[in-house]
Formats: sequence, C-alpha cells, structure tokens
Amino acid sequence: MARSILSGLLLLVACAPAAPPVPAADPAADEAAVRSTYERFTAAWNVGDAAAIAAFYTPAAVRIPPDSAMVSGADALMSGLTTFFGANQYTLDEAPIDDVQVSGDLAVVRGSWRDTAVPRAGGEASQSQGRWLTVWRRQADGNWKITLEMWSMPAMG
Repeated sequence: MARSILSGLLLLVACAPAAPPVPAADPAADEAAVRSTYERFTAAWNVGDAAAIAAFYTPAAVRIPPDSAMVSGADALMSGLTTFFGANQYTLDEAPIDDVQVSGDLAVVRGSWRDTAVPRAGGEASQSQGRWLTVWRRQADGNWKITLEMWSMPAMG
C-alpha cells in the first residue's frame, strides 16, 4: 500500500507542468531601473512629499537611522515622514550613488548625502552629511522598492 501511494505521488509530480522559466537577468537594465527610481525618490524628498516618498518603500520596509529607534512598516514610516516634513523645510543638497550591485530581485545601493533642514517654527538651519545604504527589491510589477535603509553621520566634535 505504501508503495502504491509513493508510486502515485511520483507519477503526479512527474506529470505536473513545469514551472515557467525565469527570464534571463539583464544586470545593466536592472541597474538603470534602480538608478532611475532613485532619481525620482530623491526628487520626492526635495519637494517634501511624505506620501510620494513612502510609496518608494515596501509595506514591511525597515529604516535604521543613526542613534534612533528602528522604523518598521508603512504606517510608522509614513508617520515619521509626515512629522519630519511638518516640522522642517528640507533640501537634499546632494545624494550621489557610489555603487549599485544587482543580484536577481535584490539590489544593494550605497552613496553619500548632504542636506539642509530649516525648522518651520523658526530657528537656525541645520546641515548634515553622511553615507547611506539601501536594499531594493523588485516587485511583482517589475518596479523596484526599498526594503531596508540605513544611514550614518560622522561623529561631531
């Protein structure tokens, strides 16, 4: 009896349709798509559009800011962005990409940044700079979204 069940399962597996082939990767096209998406992402930062920025992240994305609590998930991310832009006029002065590494449906992107934030309630502008690292994941629709982000700022003093 066990043999006939095993034989039946093997026959079922052997007759099952094969999974469709995975399309061949095009690393150059993937890198170009990530870079293009990143350009739109930085443009959204410069207009202070929290909803547009949040749309560049996966629903379960994680942000790891320096010296602060980790932010996880779309609601927490949106809340933090809304609070930040409500309190500050922000300009991402520069944030060039230094490197993009694509492997399948993941891309690791790193660079540096310099920004200026002016408190809306008044006060001195503050400038910051540092390095950043993001992990992007290709979505089912082919678009790239950030799933993990972290950045650092040099120690002051």
